[in-house]
This record gives sequence, structure tokens and C-alpha cells, in this order.
Amino acid sequence: MSEFTLQFIKIAFSSFVSIFILFHFMDRVFNRIYQSKGLYYGMFILCWILFIVCAVFENALVSLAFSTVLTIGIGILLYDARKNSDILTLFLFLLFLMLTEVLGQFIVALIFSRPLSIAHGDTMQSLITFTCYQIAIYFVSRKKKEFNRAGNWITIIVIPAISLFQIYAILSLLNTQADTTEMFLAVSSCLLMFMINIIVFTLFNRIAKLHYENEQYQLLEQQKQMQYKYFNELEQNYEESKKFFHDIKNHLNTIEQLYQWGDGATKEYVSTLKEKMNDLGKPIPSKNRIVNILIHKWELEAKTKGVDFTYQCENVDLSFVSDIDLNTILTNLLDNAFEECFSNRLERNFVTFSLCQINNFVVINIVNSCETVPVSSGQQLLSQKENHFGLGLTNVQKTVERYQGILDTKYEDQTFTVQLTFFGQST
Repeated sequence: MSEFTLQFIKIAFSSFVSIFILFHFMDRVFNRIYQSKGLYYGMFILCWILFIVCAVFENALVSLAFSTVLTIGIGILLYDARKNSDILTLFLFLLFLMLTEVLGQFIVALIFSRPLSIAHGDTMQSLITFTCYQIAIYFVSRKKKEFNRAGNWITIIVIPAISLFQIYAILSLLNTQADTTEMFLAVSSCLLMFMINIIVFTLFNRIAKLHYENEQYQLLEQQKQMQYKYFNELEQNYEESKKFFHDIKNHLNTIEQLYQWGDGATKEYVSTLKEKMNDLGKPIPSKNRIVNILIHKWELEAKTKGVDFTYQCENVDLSFVSDIDLNTILTNLLDNAFEECFSNRLERNFVTFSLCQINNFVVINIVNSCETVPVSSGQQLLSQKENHFGLGLTNVQKTVERYQGILDTKYEDQTFTVQLTFFGQST
């Protein structure tokens, strides 16, 4: 095997590492714009080829310019890195990679007693860069609790340390070997060792992500069950109150008959009480018990807090949505709407709830007064509650999408609107 072929293989591997780190970082920090995984795999291969071609020329200035343009281009065209802060993040990422390359070459120069030079194709330097990236990602991601602590220390410390030692030993032996076959085997061993690191790192990332998603799912399910239990109890209390009102009216009817030949003021008093009872016990115009319970709950709460709460519900069939999921959707949205009204400094606060059906579309609208513009990250609306991380809002989005629905939000003139649209429902 010629010296050029060996060097080309090394460059191909170091370029693969750089592109792997780049795309992994993008997936960690930003959101993908397109749904097609094939597009991202294809762009990965294309960027790898371009990176190899650029590295072959061994021009530091050209490589730096190409890396910068490539990183920013991928962030803007394939991911949602379009804010000024996102561009700054990409530049900091490039600076981090350059510093790790300098560190790697410095370590290699110390080990092999050779001049310091920044060049592509050094396997040990690439492994050092990759290890530094693993450590950085660990400290960034552990705040999100997406990693198992012990498992990651094995991934980012033990396995790379063993790999570095083995590569050092192989390269040390390589310096005393002149035979082409032995040189090929030694270089292949180094590259395979490096591939093992990438595979282990990818597997640990996947396992950690699945573990985190499972924890989130269990949390959400627990939240659903607790809310469902609460509303079952609330519904029972509501039914008991209706029975109470019914009994009171019966008693009043008896009183009215007993005093029908008595004082006229007594009749007037009883009639007034009956009207108040009718107002308190009037049915909510909805066929769905979850909607009825929520409206009843917030109607009482709104009166005590001075919030103007109005609702208009058509007799829409919501049976295509399970009670637990409908509870999750409406509870989070109404909680957010009323909590905004309770906490802001506006003179007039209001919440409007409407449920209707237009042809084959079921539409739910929730409009509330809102003092400030809601905070968002990409296409996701973030909660501004203290010690709240948008879990409820994320769950609403996922639940709506499960029923092929659409969630739209709009803020205008201190008014925030959430519209849910579900398709395919018969009239």
C-alpha cells in the first residue's frame, strides 16, 4: 500500500469524525426543518466528500473558510439556526473544534517528539477531538437528565482512554516497521479502534435518549391519571350539587303550596329563590362531560378572581378523543389562560371558550387577555411559569397530533388565541 493511499484513508476518517460531530451537534442543539431522514443522510455523505476534497489540498485558510461556510450553511438550510444567538453558537462550536485540534496535535507532538502542525489525517488527534466533544456534550446534556451518569463516564473516559493507549502502542510499533502489509494492518487497527468508539458513543446516546423519553412518558401518564381522577371527583361533586338543587326546589314547591293562601310576600320570596336556583343549576350546552366539568370549575373561579369568562358550546360529538386526552388538552390550555389573567396587570381580563363544528372540522378556540408576548423556541411555545419547563404545552401538542389535529397560536393586541382543529369528523 502506497504512502498516498494510507494518508487518504486517514484523511477520510478524520473528515468523517468532523462531519459526524457537526451533525450530532446540530441534532443536539437545534431542530430539524425537514422530516425526511434520507435527506440528512445524503447531506452527511455529500459534506463528508467535500470535506475530504478540501482536506487533500492541505490549505489551512481554505479549510477554515470551508468549515465555517459549511457549518453555518447546514445550520440555516437544514436546521432552525437562524437567530443571531444561533449563529454565535455555531461560531463558538467551530472555535471549540479548532481548540481541540490544536490540543490534539500538541499532545501528539509531545508523544512522538515531532514539530507541531495542524493537518488532517492524524488518527490520534481525531480521537482526542472526539473525546473532548464527548465530554463537552456530557456536561451540556446532563442538565436535561438525558444521560445515565455512570454509563457516560464509561463512554467518555474509560473507553477512549483504552483506545488512546492502544493506538499509541500500535503507532509506536509502526515506527519500527517498514513492511507495507504490517503498516496496513497497523493503520487498519487504529481506524477500527476509532470506529468502535463512534459506535459505542452512538449506542449510549440512543439508550440514554430512550431512557429519557421513557421517563417523560411515565411522567405524562402519571399526570394524566392524576388529572383524570381529580375530574372524576369533581364530576361527582357536581352531580351531587345538582341533586341538592333539585331537592331544594321540591321543598320550595311544598312551601309554596302550604302558603298559597298566605302572605303574598312569601310567594314572591319563594319565586325569587326558585329563579336563583334555576340560574345556578342551568345545564351547560355541551354533550361532553369533561368540557362541562371544566367550564363549571373555571366559571366559579373566574367570578372570585374578577375574570370575565364566557363560553359557547355546540353539541359537538367529541367521542373520537378519549376523556384522558381531552382532559390533558383542555386542562393545560385553560390553566395557562386563567393563570395569565390572574397574574398580569391589565385592567380587564377575559377568557373566551368556544366549541363548534364546521362541516367535517371540530374547532376549539380559547382566547384570553395576555399582557406580554409569549416566549417561543423554534415552533414550540414555552411556558413562563416558575419551575415549569413547558411539559404541559408539549404534551398538548403531542396529544393533538395523535388525533391528526392542528394547534395554532396567535398573539395580537394583548390577546392570545389558541385554536385546535380536528379533521375527519362527520356532521
